Amino acid sequence: MDGLSVIFPFEVDCFEDTKLETTFVGHPFLQSKQDCELFYDPDGKILLLAGSRIANVKRVLPLLLNSYASYLKKYPSKDAILIYPSATILEEMKTVLDSFPDLKDKIQVVQNEGTISASAVLTTSGTMSLRCGLAGIPGRIVHAVNLFSYILGRMVLTIPYIGIANLLLKKPFYPEFIQSKAKPDVLADELHRCLSDSSVIKEAQEGSEDLKRLLQPGNKETPWSWLLRFID
Repeated sequence: MDGLSVIFPFEVDCFEDTKLETTFVGHPFLQSKQDCELFYDPDGKILLLAGSRIANVKRVLPLLLNSYASYLKKYPSKDAILIYPSATILEEMKTVLDSFPDLKDKIQVVQNEGTISASAVLTTSGTMSLRCGLAGIPGRIVHAVNLFSYILGRMVLTIPYIGIANLLLKKPFYPEFIQSKAKPDVLADELHRCLSDSSVIKEAQEGSEDLKRLLQPGNKETPWSWLLRFID
């Protein structure tokens, strides 16, 4: 017998037109200790996540840094933290940071391992945004691509959101600021809301619990128990 295990509940419907027995086995973020453990801490630093690809870092990190700089001008100072997944990305981050000398003493750059706590996050729409959502960290999604890719994507894709948590919850758990909407002054104000608005913080905590329920299979299936069914 052939079968397929999936880590998102909506993926079961994606394979309805195949002969594969498709089973939702839960998301690995809930089933084992991760190399990098994220936690919400109201006294923690602001987390800035520019993604794990060089193109994203080149395009998004300057926007995140400008937004953070704008935040520091408007509100009481709070340090930030950048996470890098590889030496290549670290070098690219250093290159971008060189253009922001006034921020260097305010930003800690760390590898994606160990325990990291944060009070708010500006993040791209990838996997780390889901991890931040599961941790209950209030945040906003920031996304920017070249104009041609953006126009082409708008013509082809009809999905309501680009953030994984938003797609799962079917609502803007992390409001998305894409292309022209991603303005530093706007994002600075959004950071302030994430840090000081009790309703935003409460929504992040409640959304975290909703995500955990969605990503945990009701039948208590695990990847290992699923796999054992196919082993004689």
